Amino acid sequence: MGILNKRRGRGDIKAWLIVVMAALIILPLLKVYFSWLQLKDYYQCWPLLLMAVGILFTLRWRKASPASRYPPRWSMGLIILPTLILLLCVFLYYLPWTMAVVTGLVLAWGAIYLLSYRKVENMWGIWLLCLLCIRPPYQMMLRMMAWMEDVSLETASLVLDYLKVLHSVQGGLLALPEYHFDIQAICSGWVSMVSTVMMAAILAVARNRKCLHSVSLLLSAVGCCWLLNIFRTIVVVGVQIRFDTDLLAEGYLWAYQLGSLLVALVLVGSADAFLVFLLGAITKKDEGSPKKLSYKGSLVTLWRYACEFKLSEVLGRFSSSLRMKPMSSVMTVMVFGGLFAFLVMNALVVYYRPESLGEQAMHGEESLTKIDEGSVVFDRPGWEVIHYELEKRPYSSIWGSYSNIWTLAYHGVSVTMSLDYPFDDWHDIKVCYSNLGWEIEDEKIIDDSLLYQWAASETDMALPNGDSAMLLCSHCDHLGNVVVPKPAEHGWEMILYRIRPERMTPPFSSRVGKGERTFYQAQCKVSTPMPMDEATKEEIRMMYARFRQQARDAIVLMSEKNKIK
Repeated sequence: MGILNKRRGRGDIKAWLIVVMAALIILPLLKVYFSWLQLKDYYQCWPLLLMAVGILFTLRWRKASPASRYPPRWSMGLIILPTLILLLCVFLYYLPWTMAVVTGLVLAWGAIYLLSYRKVENMWGIWLLCLLCIRPPYQMMLRMMAWMEDVSLETASLVLDYLKVLHSVQGGLLALPEYHFDIQAICSGWVSMVSTVMMAAILAVARNRKCLHSVSLLLSAVGCCWLLNIFRTIVVVGVQIRFDTDLLAEGYLWAYQLGSLLVALVLVGSADAFLVFLLGAITKKDEGSPKKLSYKGSLVTLWRYACEFKLSEVLGRFSSSLRMKPMSSVMTVMVFGGLFAFLVMNALVVYYRPESLGEQAMHGEESLTKIDEGSVVFDRPGWEVIHYELEKRPYSSIWGSYSNIWTLAYHGVSVTMSLDYPFDDWHDIKVCYSNLGWEIEDEKIIDDSLLYQWAASETDMALPNGDSAMLLCSHCDHLGNVVVPKPAEHGWEMILYRIRPERMTPPFSSRVGKGERTFYQAQCKVSTPMPMDEATKEEIRMMYARFRQQARDAIVLMSEKNKIK
């Protein structure tokens, strides 16, 4: 017994050392990830989620009984390989989001280790709650939020029609004769679709709901968010009309958000109660004790199986009666050696990374190459220059600090071409327009001889009022070198784009000095009430190709002159 206790003590020391080293590896980039997450108002409820996870785990760990069956020995090995691959990518390419995924895998590893000591109730449910902190891909998140706002606005408009409130819907705006309301401001904040789904997930885990009930509750949370948005829209409009008070103003915003939270809790709790009734077993009273009614039939059996299904029972089939063996000496050396190597990589990234970030990698205000109106000539037949404007913004603006904007006309079609700069990476301009209410219908990368073998991104967009637009975008650096555009599809092409050697972070790639990542964006935007014919689109593409090539030549020429000076 003494030998066993001594071995267990050594194993606990090793486990704690692994935890400390893993925390030192994970926390720096995880801190960056959560700082990015905090910037998204719809994800600002993540501290409450982690607090709920901590409370649930603590309470269940205290009352957990000693484990009688243990996770299979191969389960930890199954997690090691993807964790190591992703961790390597994190440090080579500086991917805070991927570090959040790695953290999820490490927590799964920790859950397996803890389950070998105690039988914690619904441990995997608690682990799944942690995964809600991993934000879906940005484009997917934007589309989900935009879809919810559109559906909420359309329904709220019908309710206002029923209440005989004169209004109109213009993109993401709800316009009244004397007031205008931004649906994004009404539906956003930290009480949103994300927080509503988190409430439902916490409730499902806290009450140990079964699989079908939990999935149904999460889907119901989306409907609860829809009802909440309708309610909030009607209340905001009504209070503004009746009392001439803006609930979204700074003085009332906290009360507005608190009221939204309480209504969301009531809706989610009501949905859970309804699902308890809907999915619960049918019982009858027999001498004071309820008994389940017994029915025969394949559909009834299937429905009962679906309602009673528990994921823990499936996972329990893989459990073993044998406890995991302690790590051998060779395995111990390999584990701690690997952790030390990742600690060194982490230290190098933390040391070198700030020198290659954002404005530090771009030319400063004084040394930035600028062009003027005379740098570009629009000499194709049928084109006319209507207006030119040089727009200046703060140096950290997402639209770029400078924009040379030409407003053109081609056979009655208004076309805007602009050169925007500086950027330190490919600027996904369609995201900016989608934030203004445009819906992305199609996107593709065009690369042919007509465009000088310089790939460009082409996006078709539309507004809810029926207006359509075509957006062309491409980049070059301050030396005229072409910048590879971000792929249109979020598949293997996007993965290959992300892992190109030149996208590695220092010191694993060439070190980026001051001014070495100064990108210029040439864009063309055409907005029309009706879709354009293909011939007009092709002529606009040709004029755009001519425009960006002249702008590129001017950038190279001015950069050389500045270098000589």
